[in-house]
Amino acid sequence: MPSVRILYPDHFIFQQDNSHVHTCKEAKNWFLENRIQQLSWPARSPDLNPIENIWGIMVREMKKKDRPLDAKKLLEDIEDAWEGIGAPVCNRVIQSMPERLRLVIKNGRGWIDY
Repeated sequence: MPSVRILYPDHFIFQQDNSHVHTCKEAKNWFLENRIQQLSWPARSPDLNPIENIWGIMVREMKKKDRPLDAKKLLEDIEDAWEGIGAPVCNRVIQSMPERLRLVIKNGRGWIDY
């Protein structure tokens, strides 16, 4: 949340993917308590979920590093990968959503390779 609030201080909407971990009672309460607006979204739709692209970037960055020998080093590498992404990359991924939606509609609401 701190990163999201820095990137989008005025307003943001959490893209809900309907995964069980996001829709369980505890998660629902957390969203309510933190007053986070959610966008309902179909489950298992990674082509329409910008965070999946960010995870992919992080995975590629992690593969460039030597395998960590302990949990502390792993956490440092993950934090470095996350911090290295930056707002411009996040914004580009988010700004790609209208084109993704257009392609999904064009494809008969089916899966797209994005």
